[in-house]
Amino acid sequence: MKLTVLIHDLRRRKVFRGVGFYLIGAWAILQVADVIVEPAGLPPWSLTVLLYLSILLFPAAVFLSWRYEWNGETLIRTTLRTPEEVTDTSLKPADYAIFSVLVIAVGIVIWQVWPNMRLEVTEQPPQAEQVAELKKNSIAVLPFSFMSADPAQGFLADGISDTVLHMLSGVEGLLVTARTSSFYYRDKVMPLDVIAAELHVTHLLEGSVQVVGARVRIIARLVEPLGGTEIWSQNFDRDLNDIFMVQDEIAAAVMTAMRSKMATDNPQTLPEQYRPALPAYEQVVIGRIELFKNTLESMQKAERHFQRAIELDPNYAWAYVNLVKVWYDLAPAMGVNRADNVKRIRPMVEKALQLNPKSGEAWDEKARLAMIDKDWPAVEKYNLHALELAPSNAPIRLGRGNVLLMQGDSEGYLQQVRIAAELDPASSKVQLSLATALWENARSEQAIRVLKENLRRHPKVPGNYRQLARYYLQLGKAGEALRYAYGRYQLDPENLDLRFGWCEQLGQLWDFEGEIQCLKDYLQSDPDHSDARKALAFFNNDLPGVLRISEEDLLQEPNSWYRKLQWAWYASMDQRWGGVIETLGPAFPQLLGDQPQVNQFSLWAARMLGQAYLETGNTEQAQRLLDAAMASIESMRLVQGGGSSVGVDDAMIFALRGEHERAIETLESAIDRGWRLYTHQAFMDANFASLQQDSGFIALKEQMAGIMEKERAYFVAHKDEPLF
Repeated sequence: MKLTVLIHDLRRRKVFRGVGFYLIGAWAILQVADVIVEPAGLPPWSLTVLLYLSILLFPAAVFLSWRYEWNGETLIRTTLRTPEEVTDTSLKPADYAIFSVLVIAVGIVIWQVWPNMRLEVTEQPPQAEQVAELKKNSIAVLPFSFMSADPAQGFLADGISDTVLHMLSGVEGLLVTARTSSFYYRDKVMPLDVIAAELHVTHLLEGSVQVVGARVRIIARLVEPLGGTEIWSQNFDRDLNDIFMVQDEIAAAVMTAMRSKMATDNPQTLPEQYRPALPAYEQVVIGRIELFKNTLESMQKAERHFQRAIELDPNYAWAYVNLVKVWYDLAPAMGVNRADNVKRIRPMVEKALQLNPKSGEAWDEKARLAMIDKDWPAVEKYNLHALELAPSNAPIRLGRGNVLLMQGDSEGYLQQVRIAAELDPASSKVQLSLATALWENARSEQAIRVLKENLRRHPKVPGNYRQLARYYLQLGKAGEALRYAYGRYQLDPENLDLRFGWCEQLGQLWDFEGEIQCLKDYLQSDPDHSDARKALAFFNNDLPGVLRISEEDLLQEPNSWYRKLQWAWYASMDQRWGGVIETLGPAFPQLLGDQPQVNQFSLWAARMLGQAYLETGNTEQAQRLLDAAMASIESMRLVQGGGSSVGVDDAMIFALRGEHERAIETLESAIDRGWRLYTHQAFMDANFASLQQDSGFIALKEQMAGIMEKERAYFVAHKDEPLF
């Protein structure tokens, strides 16, 4: 058949029209799907499935167009050619037009789809995000089952498995899954090999506890489920007071059985364990059960149990460590001043170390206090010592990662968090840190995926909502960010930390009336909250009042970077340039001298110090500092997640240098690229003082106000839709 005859027949049978409608319809479906897949909570591969389905159905569309036609009421078989049509095979102008349009349409589809298909192939998640390799020295301690009729003593089963797990985590060469993940499988009816595969371990320790009067029967079993092998098992019938001895024996037996599989040649012994009074031990076990529920009510209960344990046995170091953990999490929710909280924590940490100098958790808390004090040599020393004492402790790994991040080593941070995620894959806190680490290493899409999966598994954890709100704001989706901030607030409207966070988020989207009313309502419950008082005073144009409250904060927290930066920001608006230098210079010594060192944690200080030096006539130091800040911004732009370093800091530096036109252009570009984070504060920043009367600057401020109005409307329209 000649080509002209084929084309003529395709036109007569309306194949071109049918295929055209199919292509337009498929393209429209893909565009709509691209918009709704993420909000609907569908998996990211849904778009890929639709794309390939559209391609696979294309031949069917061609066949149906050839074989059938629409007569206005129903599909009918296409009629055969008439003798005249067989003779007349010439192409009409319409044939050329239709053929050209189809070629262009196919070209556009290929042009749009091909880069995405290449991304599907080339941008696979890095190897570390794949299933972890099973290591022979890995073990998870599952929660022991409680077999007695009296549920009031069920905590003893948790206590045994938790204590044995804690003991094994201090053994060099063993990789021990954290409690959060191993206890996730409590009461789950699953084959052991499936549990081991999900936890990425080769060994499981399981058992049961039965209490009869003053006697306890414990059965423990170490298995290699992927190979179907029982390595060790033993029954223990003891007096209840001998429970500590049984725990020691179980841990020692496991360590002996796995000695050949340990990733070390050094002979290992279990550290000597303190044996507390049994009632104090019971209080700690019950307190840890409440602690891991991670709600405001449960943390308050945990606090009472740990305090009672200390009353019953003042020499019980583990009780002090757990009380410290509760106080760090409980203080913001209860409105406890951060400085007051640190004051009560310090003696507890010192007491724990005095009682048990080999407690990795206590050294980790001491490292955290040193970080608050900005004593960096001490932070490094205590952190490494904690890791040496408890190498399988996921929170200590996170602490090590935080230290590396503060040192500017974002890759090292990610590496430590990945180890923590391997040790504790079901922990919401670890997954939050993993999302942060991915974001800091320019993997924003992976970070969002991790957070959404974490939210699905842990819908009551506020941190998931907070980070998603922050990241969507940085990605330019302010209305979507407000949805997650609202979801966080709705978890517990009586939680003071969540309530204040909601007030702040309203200000992020320029709902100033809403923020003011929110702050007033908040201060009815927590009248001493300094940040709420400052924000309200600032809205009332009471700058002296704001500075007075900020100075009170500095007296309360003299080593706090954040408090010094806050005071300096308000002071710069009041043109107290000498005070800015006196406050920030000693706090950020790396910004001084001939070669200032600027990173993401000191950039804000660098900008304020740079302006202060300019205003006080030290232009040479100012230029050195601003040059270093600009170089740091360019470096951060290469490694940070989407939405970061979009140009706002650049614009401020250009304004300080007097390059006003360039500052306006850069700020406009930042808005176009999705800058939505702390926008209202930025427009008021003293760095932009020289532009406040500039018509272009004013126009950009009005543009941002309009953008935020639309984002608030988006929130109102979608706030009741499910987030996961």
